[in-house]
Amino acid sequence: MISPGIQGRMTLLAIEREIGFYITMHAIVFMMLLTAADPSVIRTRIKGSLTQSLERSDPLNGQMLAMQVERLVRWKGDPCRKIHAGDSISVVYTRDAMPELLAVEYKGLEVTFDAYRHQDSDGMMRFFDGTGYRYEAVLNNSPTVYAQVTEWMQCKQRGQRGHKGIDLKSDTGTPVVAPFAGTVTRVNWSRRVNGLCIEMVHPGGKITRFLHLSEVAKGIHRGAHVAKGQHIGRVGSTGRSSAPHLHYEIEGSHGRPIDPIKLHGTSPPTQLTGTQLTAFQQVLANYNRLIDGVACKGSPCVAASRR
Repeated sequence: MISPGIQGRMTLLAIEREIGFYITMHAIVFMMLLTAADPSVIRTRIKGSLTQSLERSDPLNGQMLAMQVERLVRWKGDPCRKIHAGDSISVVYTRDAMPELLAVEYKGLEVTFDAYRHQDSDGMMRFFDGTGYRYEAVLNNSPTVYAQVTEWMQCKQRGQRGHKGIDLKSDTGTPVVAPFAGTVTRVNWSRRVNGLCIEMVHPGGKITRFLHLSEVAKGIHRGAHVAKGQHIGRVGSTGRSSAPHLHYEIEGSHGRPIDPIKLHGTSPPTQLTGTQLTAFQQVLANYNRLIDGVACKGSPCVAASRR
């Protein structure tokens, strides 16, 4: 028979092994990501636009990196108004055909923030600040589990195409549910552009649309009644799409687009805890070492997380 004292020590050792394994696996994922993608670092100051500033250091990937940074700045306000000459920025990214932003530290006249890519508890890669809080607010009653809002609603202006909804980055096959009860009015129209898609009308005349799906659920057809939260399809990249995401748009009874973020509202970001936070802190230290090892163009540059 094992004594209570020995049993307790065995339990503690088991917990320590589990924590160690969790942290080690996150470190391995981080290093695999860096090694496989040959990460690069840019440290510079803003001169001209954000795109121009990053393109001076990396002409091939600067524009794509700027777009990804602007997605994060957007939570602070209009990127065109919040980014100023003389602001300092550091980015870590992969040099692929489609570069992926891994970390950004920004210190500016109006905006100062840091964001680091890390695996969340649900397996999705998201951005967190230096204290482990999820960087972006969370869409309430979202039609799908998503990693990031990659494009916001934008009214059509001269010389611009506009964007009637929001794009939610997610993995192919992630379930899509109806955020409101309603009736299906159309399925799979204009497939060359929309891909597999669904349109629904809701009480009061509001209309929702879900585009670029990989699958429309069985039973979802014109005239079908759908309950709130009912499975209607899965995220994909069909139609005019370059990566898996859900395009989600809302049209009011007046026929004009409604911003889903304003209609749904958002909840405050949550913070990593326990072993997840410990693993993130180790990954954060790796990011910081990468950034600190690169000289800044236009010194002095000050990292937002270590100001």
